Amino acid sequence: MLYFDIHVPESLDDALKVLEEGGGEVVPIAGGTGLIPRLYLRRTRPRLLVDISGFKDMRYVKRDGGYIRIGALTTISDLLESDVIGGPLEAFVHMGKMFGSWQIRNVATVGGNVATSSLIEDLVPVLEVLGARVKLIGRRGERVVAMEKLYDKDKRATSIRPGEMISEVFFEEKKREYWTAFDKMGRRSYLVMALVNVAIMLDMDPKSRHVYDVKVATNAIGGSTPGRARRSESELRGRRLNDGNVDRFLRAFEDELSPRDDFRASAEYRRSIAKVMAKRLLEYCERRISEGGK
Repeated sequence: MLYFDIHVPESLDDALKVLEEGGGEVVPIAGGTGLIPRLYLRRTRPRLLVDISGFKDMRYVKRDGGYIRIGALTTISDLLESDVIGGPLEAFVHMGKMFGSWQIRNVATVGGNVATSSLIEDLVPVLEVLGARVKLIGRRGERVVAMEKLYDKDKRATSIRPGEMISEVFFEEKKREYWTAFDKMGRRSYLVMALVNVAIMLDMDPKSRHVYDVKVATNAIGGSTPGRARRSESELRGRRLNDGNVDRFLRAFEDELSPRDDFRASAEYRRSIAKVMAKRLLEYCERRISEGGK
């Protein structure tokens, strides 16, 4: 049997105090959709869980001074229902509709999804292509870490220090024409872990087709968490979106991918699917930009 206690804090300071005093043996829990399976599989063995689900002031999606801020306790259902998420941020909608079941979406939190260092997290690549940053809080203060630096791919762990927890994620709103999209492939349409997931952000002039910026993230890039395909992005950034440059992007993307073999799918299959997904998502973003989001 796996034994642990649960502490329900009276305040945020109380929660942070217990987390700091417990070190790595104490972890926060909210929805538990990522943590409970890890407990069951003995991938984590905490002595104490700190239930932070009651901190409603950490549940929000809002615009604030040119940034979009998402509280750590915001659920996937909250994202889908938010007036802030939509339009060019359609990747959140794509991701949310494929995220588990409606019961899971109602309790799974943004902070929990980000904190779980895993290749199957669908929210992570969406946040990575938006250049999101993560605010971490503790009794010693707060600090901000870029999503791309949050994960230690070699050790399958995050850079969240003992005594810290995620309070929000945020990213800057773009002022030019851009669009985002997300897709994943699994053995079923729903309630399935992603064999491959891909997110894309395209920032392009609809008339000249000049690509100001492009970001691609996938769980097939290698390592133990989703990551950016930076070499592939450079084949499009600053150039016109035409057949030649797209072909170069796809060749670079295929070379940059380093998926793994396991009992669910071969690395070769994952590489092939990721390339097809990237092309389709790029074409989709291009079309939405050209049509003015219609």
